[in-house]
Amino acid sequence: MYSGCIAAAGAAGILAKQGKFDEARTELEKINLDEVANHPAYPGRVLAAYGDILVKQGRKAEAIAKYREAAGLKDLDASQKAAYEKTIKDLAP
Repeated sequence: MYSGCIAAAGAAGILAKQGKFDEARTELEKINLDEVANHPAYPGRVLAAYGDILVKQGRKAEAIAKYREAAGLKDLDASQKAAYEKTIKDLAP
């Protein structure tokens, strides 16, 4: 379960670095957030990865929505929440 999440997120990161954003999002879509919800870090990281890809595509409003979703997760580590909130602040018009 977690290994699939890590593998898909890793593949998405590589594809995004190559500029293959649609393929990267397809990899992230393979991750079932409900299956990894009991590990507080994974859902946030997946949502933030979506946000990162959307930023690279110039889709700031959609990216901010993903970061807000990540920051709003319960049981999220305080440092992760702070990082997502900083990203939202940096992206906000």
